[in-house]
Amino acid sequence: MLAIPLEADTPLDPAVVAAFAGAAEAYGAKQYGAARAAWHDLAKDGFGPAQYNLAVMLEHGRGGDVDYAAAAEWYARAAERDVAPVMIDLARLLFEGRGVRCDRAEDLRRLRMGAMLGAP
Repeated sequence: MLAIPLEADTPLDPAVVAAFAGAAEAYGAKQYGAARAAWHDLAKDGFGPAQYNLAVMLEHGRGGDVDYAAAAEWYARAAERDVAPVMIDLARLLFEGRGVRCDRAEDLRRLRMGAMLGAP
């Protein structure tokens, strides 16, 4: 599942909105390399939904190699911006020890936060 920014999350900068939409369109067309590159640029600028989507792509190897450590790092950055689905995905990586040290206490904390934020 990818993150779609809510109106409250969407920055006022039309260039960011257009870049995110372009990445989503590329992803939908299975042009994963283009989507990953665009979301990476937005993620570096601190846009939470792009950070989450980049993490999903890194975790599943869409548009490049699987990189659990990088996925965990981007999930954690998105978590700082309260992107709801990230808590569940980061907790799963923590539980499985993929790219991060297995940490059951942190895993449980993330699951609770995800539930409070309304993650599916």
